[in-house]
Amino acid sequence: MVKICPISERKINENVSRLNAFFTFLMSVSFLLTGSYIVLSIVIIDFSFRLIAEGKLNPLIKFNSFLLDNFNISKAFINAGPKIFAARIGLLLSSSALIFAVPGFHNAAITTIMILGFFSFLESVFGFCVACKLYPYALVLNGPSSRDKI
Repeated sequence: MVKICPISERKINENVSRLNAFFTFLMSVSFLLTGSYIVLSIVIIDFSFRLIAEGKLNPLIKFNSFLLDNFNISKAFINAGPKIFAARIGLLLSSSALIFAVPGFHNAAITTIMILGFFSFLESVFGFCVACKLYPYALVLNGPSSRDKI
């Protein structure tokens, strides 16, 4: 299969993105330990803010940027496209987990949040973006004209 990545003209700091993924991983573990709907709600809100206004309204992104700047960690700019797709997947998974958890489908909620946590762990620790690997398949399923919609 041809490698296709969701290309965007926008660039983001990869280190901020990896810190965001680490936050998602920590929140996933927190949900697994507590079963708190509030934790899932925070994750859903975070992913929603990542997708709204190019992430400029996201307090976590601002905090992580501030943190990295104060520790003088250099910026490593990458294409924002894959991270946008990843945020959509994260929003889908975290929302699904909450939808499963509320009526009592705890095994489905736990499985869903474990997938999200695993993806977040790979991104935060190894810089491995699962969304980049999934995107070509989503494109094939939706047809080439859907490239900008995914």
